[in-house]
Amino acid sequence: PKEYHDVACPPSCMHACLEASKATHDSGLTIGSFVHENFEMISIVMSVVLAFFGHWIARRKELESERRRLRLERLDAQLRDYFGPIAANLLSSKLAFNTLMRTWSRRGEGFNAQRYFANLRQAERLVAQDEGSHKTQLDPEIVWVRDSWISFHTQLVGPIHKQTMDILQGKSHLFDGLYTTHMLTFIA
Repeated sequence: PKEYHDVACPPSCMHACLEASKATHDSGLTIGSFVHENFEMISIVMSVVLAFFGHWIARRKELESERRRLRLERLDAQLRDYFGPIAANLLSSKLAFNTLMRTWSRRGEGFNAQRYFANLRQAERLVAQDEGSHKTQLDPEIVWVRDSWISFHTQLVGPIHKQTMDILQGKSHLFDGLYTTHMLTFIA
């Protein structure tokens, strides 16, 4: 028998294969005659193979559709429960601050944001100097700035930031990225 170097087959197996090949060749059996003689069996086998293939394709489409549906549900939850409320809170904070600055600017000429924060810093210094004594009479403008800032933080921004913190802590599973160290410190 001829040696095949690319196949590790025992000599008895090679001998059986060669004998079967000789018998097929000697009997005059060709592929065409084999198909003709076994047409029913081939039809049944091919039908089963095609049915399995069709089922496999349908199942893949179902799985792909299910994955797409799950991705869309997650995206909906992210927008509805995480990013949407956070964006709304940021917008609310910005609008509240802009309203505070508009209210401040209506108090008269020269009432810009730079002056507002200069007055706020002055109010902080004066309050720190007095340490609770009410000896110093504060300028009404500085008192208004201080009171408006305290009101802004306690009534508007504080609750908005608390709600944002609750979302960041309670819905963090909806965020697909990694929180930075600064973000984790902010949340903690």
